[in-house]
Parts: sequence; C-alpha cells; structure tokens
Amino acid sequence: MFLVCVVSLVSVEKARIMTDGDGNDKNKRLRASNNLLGNAVSNCHHLNDVNGKSGMYFYFPDLGIRSPGIYKFRCSLIELDMGSGPMPIHCSVETEPLRIVSPKNYSGPVPPTDLALAFVQQGADFRLR
Repeated sequence: MFLVCVVSLVSVEKARIMTDGDGNDKNKRLRASNNLLGNAVSNCHHLNDVNGKSGMYFYFPDLGIRSPGIYKFRCSLIELDMGSGPMPIHCSVETEPLRIVSPKNYSGPVPPTDLALAFVQQGADFRLR
C-alpha cells in the first residue's frame, strides 16, 4: 500500500467578471482547475512535528494559483496499489477559503510556520523565504 494526497482547486465564487480581448466584460464560469499550477500530487512523508511527535505529512512546495479570487484546496487521500484494481479515495477534506490577490496587490510572502521550519530542518525539500 502506498498513500498519496491529490490536491484540486475549488472556486468559492460561483462566477466572476472577466474581460475579453476587446475590454468588454462578460460573465463566465470560473474554471478553478485551469488556475492550479504546479505538482498537485504528494507522497507521504514521515516527519516529526514541532514537539518531536512522528507523523505522516503531505506537502506541496510548488503549488500556485493563476487568477485572483477566493478558493479552497480539496485534499484527497488515495491508496495506490501495485495491482490493477481501482484506486479508492479514503477521504477528502477542504481547506478554509484562501483569498488570492493580483500581483499588484501582493504584499510579499508570509513568514514560515514553526512546522514548516521543523520539516526543512529534517530535510524536507522545499524552499522557505
């Protein structure tokens, strides 16, 4: 058995105003799946939390969202089996809403959490700013 987590993007907004090439506004459905950039699949990493407690964690160091808006990540835990059977989704959860802003409104990166710092100290392969 091999566990992976697959992340998908869910738009909280039902529709948003988008502009066509001529500057005319049109109502269009926001396609969240086209807005997710980066590797959306992570294998399980055995790491210790900030208190030294061992756990199984999934991290996605290069995910990005292309368009401003309000989104949630949907995380699905999937069991991969080397056999030819189906791959069951064990569970799915959604994050709290995230507000994504345009580059001109971006105020810079937030400081890393203590948990992220602990993971990097254990060799997790992502860069902190």
